[in-house]
Amino acid sequence: MRQISRVVRFFSIPFCMRDSMAVEEITILLLLVLLFLSLCAQLYIVFMKLYTHICSVEVVWFMLLLLFFLH
Repeated sequence: MRQISRVVRFFSIPFCMRDSMAVEEITILLLLVLLFLSLCAQLYIVFMKLYTHICSVEVVWFMLLLLFFLH
């Protein structure tokens, strides 16, 4: 019963006030997500440029395989 009250107390405190490390971890996670999204956007732009300029099926398959194995 005490553990349940601790859990309820833990979740009743606002998330930012729980621990200063939690704020830092959330900030790092958000930065990593933004970095990943920008990398995906850049890869998409490069892929579309190659696709529109070369329009070669082999290059498209090569890029798809490269993206698959790098992921």
